[in-house]
Amino acid sequence: MNLETLPSFNILTTGKDGVQIASVSDRDWASFVNTIVEAGHKEWYTMDIARTLYNKTGKGYFPQGVTVGKLIVVREGAKSNLTLLAHEYGHALGHEHTHAANPDIMNPVDWMRHSDQHNLQDKFRKNFPDYTKTFISAQQNHLIVGTAIAGLGWLYFSS
Repeated sequence: MNLETLPSFNILTTGKDGVQIASVSDRDWASFVNTIVEAGHKEWYTMDIARTLYNKTGKGYFPQGVTVGKLIVVREGAKSNLTLLAHEYGHALGHEHTHAANPDIMNPVDWMRHSDQHNLQDKFRKNFPDYTKTFISAQQNHLIVGTAIAGLGWLYFSS
């Protein structure tokens, strides 16, 4: 299955070095991942038990992006995920996945990415400066949500 032929394929931006970022709908993305897995592509996080767990519970791991040469493609819901995009950009620069226990940004699992040994987030920001200005960081998002909850609580309990 060629990602560029999917109905929702959309080029979002092109970096200074020619690397492109595109998104596809979450539905097209799930279809793409399941098709390549059924065709025989297997990594630990695409094994039947991991996919079944994710498909039945929504918990666990399901790939969110892929890099093919100088094209990064992510599912629509992940197009502002800096750690994912920096990870995929790392692939475009020639980096491979780390060991599953290594908490580096090149770990295949997003929630295991706690360090950035190759400064890929900074390299990503420098290569896609206009695109990254549109992001709300996870830290800012948590602050916004926390502030909203605290405000609602204050309004509720003060009346």
